[in-house]
Amino acid sequence: MIQEINWLSPSEYKELSNKEINDVENKLKVAFPSDYKEVVKKYQGCVPLDKNVVEIGSFKESFNFLLTIESDEYIGILEVYDSIQDRLVEDVIPFANDPGGNFYCFDYRDSSEPKIVFWDHEEAYTNPEKALIYVCENFTELINGLRPLKEDEE
Repeated sequence: MIQEINWLSPSEYKELSNKEINDVENKLKVAFPSDYKEVVKKYQGCVPLDKNVVEIGSFKESFNFLLTIESDEYIGILEVYDSIQDRLVEDVIPFANDPGGNFYCFDYRDSSEPKIVFWDHEEAYTNPEKALIYVCENFTELINGLRPLKEDEE
């Protein structure tokens, strides 16, 4: 079960249909995890308000917002994928970002049930494989691991 999070919605927000998600899956030749689909249907393009820090090994990283499936006005998965594909490892698909130009991605390399990795855009220029840092086993674990930024971390 995914923890309850307060999300800030873009002004032009609309809930997604299964068809819209399926269209993107078909273009990328992947099947998104069901837990992700349920969240992105309601919160594409949204920012988590109360819990937005991810612990990745020994460092903390911000979770900025979920990329959109439809991208008329906001940053969409297909646009991001197209713009960074030359620096991405095959079978890795971005779905959310941090404020610094990095992305949280689904890693389909070893399984149809993707793990979550963090893609470091600076490292990707020299070594795309090293640009991927394991975060957790699945989308639910990522969302359940989000926590508030403590005052002493600002």
